[in-house]
Amino acid sequence: MDGFGDHIIGCKHMLPLRTKLWHDPLVQMWHQLAKMSGQSCGSEVTSFMVDSNKRADVVLYKGLYNVLTDVRTIAGGDQRYSCAAALSPGYGAAWGAVQKDAAWLAQARSQGDTFIALCHEAGGRAGRGCEIFLDQLCSVAAASQWLSGSMRFSDCTRPLSEE
Repeated sequence: MDGFGDHIIGCKHMLPLRTKLWHDPLVQMWHQLAKMSGQSCGSEVTSFMVDSNKRADVVLYKGLYNVLTDVRTIAGGDQRYSCAAALSPGYGAAWGAVQKDAAWLAQARSQGDTFIALCHEAGGRAGRGCEIFLDQLCSVAAASQWLSGSMRFSDCTRPLSEE
């Protein structure tokens, strides 16, 4: 158990529950955001990686290339990074991204695709990959809404409290 009593989310015996209650809802959220941005996308895509059993959590189909993502939840109690994570907010998400990149990046690039690790720490902090992916989704959504004429750019930048 770590100093904050977070054994339950880091325990390997709790992995199926952690997947169901934390990982899977994050995958669904990212997939929903991708659909809302107007992009062609898929969730939990199997048989996509050549010579691999890897399953991308969310895929954006871009035509000449695809954007593959994989969600990782970071519990914070892992001895491999917990000391550094206690001193540096976001370290756990950055550590998780390095692990995901090592597992996915070379193969995704060899297929002509892009890979983004979507790492989420216990407590809500999201990693840099989440910011990059969200920025991509928002950029496409804003451009498609602008071109369709159904939304003005000022609609995207106006605070929600304005009527």
